[in-house]
Amino acid sequence: MFAAPLAVSLLLSPAIAAASPVVTATSDDKQWEHFKQKFNKHYKDKADEAARRSLFEVSKSRVSALNKINREHGMGDAFGVNWMSDRYPHEQHKKGFTRPWNF
Repeated sequence: MFAAPLAVSLLLSPAIAAASPVVTATSDDKQWEHFKQKFNKHYKDKADEAARRSLFEVSKSRVSALNKINREHGMGDAFGVNWMSDRYPHEQHKKGFTRPWNF
């Protein structure tokens, strides 16, 4: 009774999917877009954005690993993605205010 419609839908599914121009966003894509929107991130070109996204993914992995260690020791999640998660190492550790040499 239900076998024929199911068989037809299974046969047509690949054809419909192949013809469909809709691209579904992955969870990583959504997180990246949310990060850019939340922190008002704009990049000079596609290559820069790709490099920054790679840094963002590394940062997410580090956050996940550190939070896992915390949970193993009975603590909660303490680490997270922040506005510096797409920065190169030399951009992350800027010094704050320093006094003038003659102050």
